[in-house]
Amino acid sequence: MAADLGEVAAALHRAPPPLTGSGGVDEQQATVLGGADPCLSSAGAAIEDVVKWTILVVDEHPVAEGFQAFGEVWRQRPDPPAITVAVVARLAVPGALVEIEAVAAVPR
Repeated sequence: MAADLGEVAAALHRAPPPLTGSGGVDEQQATVLGGADPCLSSAGAAIEDVVKWTILVVDEHPVAEGFQAFGEVWRQRPDPPAITVAVVARLAVPGALVEIEAVAAVPR
């Protein structure tokens, strides 16, 4: 099957409803992942088309919470994508602890 690759960034300030960085890593990640569906849909893709996630977590916050939140979203889906997690000093949105980028193979 032929596919095009597309990137989608989901950030707290774009997730419905807009957040300014409230909650912990797990809550923020769940919110951002929930906002990924509309972003992917606008590119002609679905969450199942994601082949790689990049997750940025602010230093000194538990990365394991982010994986747990991701597992809740992905639990029922086959073939989990590659995941890269990077710890960063801070993010652009005040109070944000998580930022996520997805690369999807969009079916032609």
